Amino acid sequence: MDIRNRILLMKDSEFSTISLEVYQNQVRNNPTFFRWHELTKQLPNTAGFRFLPIRQFKKEIVKTGDWEIERVFESSSTTNTGISRHAIESLSFYEEISQRAFELQYGPLDKYHILALLPGYIERGNSSLVHMIKSFMDQSKGGDFYIHNFDQLNKQLNSLNKAGESIILFGVSHALIDFSMQYPQAMASKSIIVETGGMKGKRKEIQKSELHQILKTQFNVANIHGEYGMTELQSQAYSRANGLYHCPPWMKVVISDINDPTKLLDANKRGRINIIDLANVSTCSFIATDDLGIVRSDGSFEIIGRIQYSDIRGCNQMYQ
Repeated sequence: MDIRNRILLMKDSEFSTISLEVYQNQVRNNPTFFRWHELTKQLPNTAGFRFLPIRQFKKEIVKTGDWEIERVFESSSTTNTGISRHAIESLSFYEEISQRAFELQYGPLDKYHILALLPGYIERGNSSLVHMIKSFMDQSKGGDFYIHNFDQLNKQLNSLNKAGESIILFGVSHALIDFSMQYPQAMASKSIIVETGGMKGKRKEIQKSELHQILKTQFNVANIHGEYGMTELQSQAYSRANGLYHCPPWMKVVISDINDPTKLLDANKRGRINIIDLANVSTCSFIATDDLGIVRSDGSFEIIGRIQYSDIRGCNQMYQ
């Protein structure tokens, strides 16, 4: 069976076997990952796997094997640290893996109207998030994108709520706050608000709990959901409540010491988020992010902030 189909259909019990197979292939056939592996292989390692620093996607195109690029997704550059580029071998696989991750949490797309408030993403034209949500809309009962046209979004929400339709509104955090302040809602029980993307320099960063409390009040909903994804990943994790994210079967989060990426931490310990995303089979599936977080004993995880590089020492700075 093709490796992509194996990943799509994999069971939890197959994760270790397939991840080892993918890891060995990427060490052999990914020049970027091979260099990092060779650079760090003499270090003591409780992780088992090496995780490539995510900033390497800002320096080069990361590929495993020789294949034709169908699309390159690009990140925003709000932090002035450069743009990440993720080469995609198969857009159809990206769409399928994203849909499956979503439907594992929320059920079939065709029962929802999908709306998206994504200023700063739509204008770029090469956002993985926009592509994903557009593919969701194509499978849904209908949907549309919004940038600053808050009045149109408000009218659409009112219309769908009155009709008793199931709605999912994806929104970048700062835009959801701006919209909700101008148009407080009485969202129907079938409506779901999914925040993603952070403040992007548009507002002061605040704790997730504070952000969610504001949005719960303004939208009159019991919970704010969340989507955790990034340009460098093909998979997404979702939170249905309390900022706790759950991965699909082919994705796993592990926590390491921020000053020693080879040292894994136990559950409920604060550290760097490392991601195994087997959907990245054509690029790199083992990525050390710049996010701080905690993995709970049930495998769910929480984002608690960003790593400040002025505070990091040692082999985190080795790959230059």
